[in-house]
Amino acid sequence: MSDRPMIIAARRTAVAVRGGRLRDVEAFELAASVLAACVRDAAEALGAAPTIDDVVLGNCTGPGGNIARVAGLAAGLPVDSAGMTVDRQCGAGLAAVLVAADSLRDGGAVLAGGVESASTAPTRIARDGRAYDRAPFAPPGLDIGMTEAAQELARRRGLSRRRQEAFAARSHRLALAAAADARHEIVAVGGLERDEGPRPGIERILPRLPELLEPGDGTALTAGTTARIADGAAAVLLLPESTRRGAPGLAVRAGAT
Repeated sequence: MSDRPMIIAARRTAVAVRGGRLRDVEAFELAASVLAACVRDAAEALGAAPTIDDVVLGNCTGPGGNIARVAGLAAGLPVDSAGMTVDRQCGAGLAAVLVAADSLRDGGAVLAGGVESASTAPTRIARDGRAYDRAPFAPPGLDIGMTEAAQELARRRGLSRRRQEAFAARSHRLALAAAADARHEIVAVGGLERDEGPRPGIERILPRLPELLEPGDGTALTAGTTARIADGAAAVLLLPESTRRGAPGLAVRAGAT
């Protein structure tokens, strides 16, 4: 039998807007809630609690240190359990799952996922007193923000504001339609059991939002067609296929782009 990495548990928090219902919950607490839920779900599926060898979490805006280790301990894992935090920016959570899949050892399990808390992210300041709101992504002269990069891509691809808004409105409709089915995967934190972002009637709001960069060519981005700054966490539990004891699961692909 091929001993493929298998996902046998997956949980997430609801996603809250920055300053919303999760504004007072630290990132490690968000992560701990879903890690603990994954362990409980896996124990029920396997008939016994799995041995967790490692916790791998993606995080970009946290307070530093090793948030995967802190979250694992907060989730009730033993003090001899390991933890590793990875930062691949928007792909950090996916990268964490792939790292975890590659690190599986015989008989053990690994927890992986991602967490961000924009509400509790620290304000950063250089040693000479200069404040900055984000780390640089490239050397001086090459570094541009995500909004500028997205606007340039929209210009190159000819993605009109109307097309962007239609896509965004569809995303809201799909999220709202799936909300009932998503309840089983959401771990309630701070009493929040439903995503704060999706809203009905968004198609009437989008055309009224101001342009962010005013490119003048009909491809403008707005707050309604760019990524929301939010709080939330998600995690999965992986183990080798040979040890899943008939529990249902999903195989992890060999790679991702």
